[in-house]
Amino acid sequence: MLNIYLLSAVMILSVLGIYFLVKEITSLILKNKYESCVVLRIYNDADNTENIIRNTLNANPNSDIIIIDKSNNTEISRILNKFEQDYERIHIKTAPEQ
Repeated sequence: MLNIYLLSAVMILSVLGIYFLVKEITSLILKNKYESCVVLRIYNDADNTENIIRNTLNANPNSDIIIIDKSNNTEISRILNKFEQDYERIHIKTAPEQ
């Protein structure tokens, strides 16, 4: 009779161990597979551009940030290019003229 209780306990612990192992592996796979991306459109506001980008970087530490430059402002372009050089996860795209 003792063997049946011991065998049941071992089986329950084995099932729980497998469950938590699969759960942990699944969470690691999903965490590494799906990365987030933030898209910002920058118009003609050179005064707030740097603050907006810094706040976005701080609020999204694991996200790539795509910045769409819709301005025709050289000062904004200079600021954006500096951020792109300083941060690997910032990508600048220039919007076509419309």
